[in-house]
Amino acid sequence: MYGGYLLLNVFDLALTSLILSVGGAEANPVTGYFLYSFGAGAFILAKMALVAVAVIACEALRTLRPQAASKVMHAGVFIYFILVMYECSLLIRHLPHAQLMAQLGR
Repeated sequence: MYGGYLLLNVFDLALTSLILSVGGAEANPVTGYFLYSFGAGAFILAKMALVAVAVIACEALRTLRPQAASKVMHAGVFIYFILVMYECSLLIRHLPHAQLMAQLGR
């Protein structure tokens, strides 16, 4: 389950970077603080740190309540899936096809 969570976070980072490159803004106030105060490197580190904290917290919970930890991680995967789909819809709705393809390097 952690693999799916991590993969969706990588997609989130890539899509967020693409959205930012065409004039969008970071909606998460925590990671936005790092982006706008310290730059892209700090933004990426903050996103990675938040993912690490979530995984570590789930592992700690798993030692006490395995079923609860599984539910929490499944919820996290579901939430990130919805977020990634939302980011895709933003790109599809707000960018002309040619501009999107240019951003993707095609």
